[in-house]
Amino acid sequence: MAHVHELGIVHRDLSDRNVLLCSDGGVKVGDFGCARKMSGPEYRPSTISGSPAFMAPEQLAGGSITLKADVWAIGVLLWELLTDTNPWEERPKQHR
Repeated sequence: MAHVHELGIVHRDLSDRNVLLCSDGGVKVGDFGCARKMSGPEYRPSTISGSPAFMAPEQLAGGSITLKADVWAIGVLLWELLTDTNPWEERPKQHR
């Protein structure tokens, strides 16, 4: 994501469905359908898109977003990896 952010691109839809673990142990990010090139330090989308459970509060509210929205989503992904739960859901994934 650091390389993508250096290019001024915000993914806007990082989630457990879009981060892929390769057989060699590498990690790849997919589904750049919601990604946008930012023309400045903020991006004001005309529509809300992404996976709600992984969206930063400002993204959910339809406000201006920055690259920090992707950092928020990475934090949610790390939470899931460590706890096997989404921070916004009560039941562990194996019990759904």
